[in-house]
Amino acid sequence: MNIAMNISEKEVENLHKIFLKLDTNGNGIISKEEMMIGMDYLRKEVNCKLTTADIDQIFQAMDFNDSGQIDYTEFIASFLDCSIYLNESFLRKEFAKLDMDKDGKLNKEDI
Repeated sequence: MNIAMNISEKEVENLHKIFLKLDTNGNGIISKEEMMIGMDYLRKEVNCKLTTADIDQIFQAMDFNDSGQIDYTEFIASFLDCSIYLNESFLRKEFAKLDMDKDGKLNKEDI
């Protein structure tokens, strides 16, 4: 089972565009400074209420390998976590795939 296959091509395309906008120097990595600049834009343009501490926390959560920067894979994975895994219909489909005996429960045999 490949969970990543359940994200639409359009969603990946939109995330790619966002990544490119945040990666202002074009090196394929988002630095904390680039993230701060991008989020500052959001705060001004859409009246987003994120504080600097909030942005720092988001950055740290997206930096899975603790490198101090966010690469493309980490960026995409962060949004998979938010938009796909928390989608109820997606979770129901994935649960149904695991529930081999279709009893509405996952047990050792199912997994």
